[in-house]
Amino acid sequence: MPPKCKLIYFHAMGLAEPIRYLLAYGKVEFEDCRVDYEHFLKIKPTMPVGQLPVVEFEGKTLFQSIAISRFFAKKFNLLGKTDEHQLSCDIVVDTITDYRLHFKDVHFCDDPVLKSQKRERLIIETTPFYLSRFETLVNTNGGFFVGAQLTWSDLYFAAILCFMESLLQRNLLDGYPTLESLRTKVNNLDGVKEWIASRPKTDL
Repeated sequence: MPPKCKLIYFHAMGLAEPIRYLLAYGKVEFEDCRVDYEHFLKIKPTMPVGQLPVVEFEGKTLFQSIAISRFFAKKFNLLGKTDEHQLSCDIVVDTITDYRLHFKDVHFCDDPVLKSQKRERLIIETTPFYLSRFETLVNTNGGFFVGAQLTWSDLYFAAILCFMESLLQRNLLDGYPTLESLRTKVNNLDGVKEWIASRPKTDL
């Protein structure tokens, strides 16, 4: 029987990795379909908004990575126990996205001098700004981002961190022991641990 779920993305962790973490956690067998850029250009007109990742699930085509992540988080009871928890998860994920966009800005900068300046600012200013606040938040929530329990915001953070650290080629969590502990907990979750061990090795 073929997998009930197909995830289409590039040869990268990137925006698809949180979805992969969630599917692995939920024990959903999925086809991890990876395409190069030339192939993407061919299929782009068939994509709902011309972007990846796209997930085909139970006869439906899902797009927008955060919305897909939230969809599977609900299926796996990772939204939190209350409406306030759900709101807090969204706030955390949106803030992680704000942080991630600084990495995107560095990655796609073509001017080598400007790219070096942006990279230095990302390491010296931007990263401490966000990670110090994340460290405090997780410290005050029993080792998790929301409600002293595992939620999709924790998996999202650990997965996106893979991309960000690959881009800078450094451990971003040095000096942030609570975040490091959270990453370890997520990466050792049943399903996630197996996914990490078996996933293709990529630069981003």
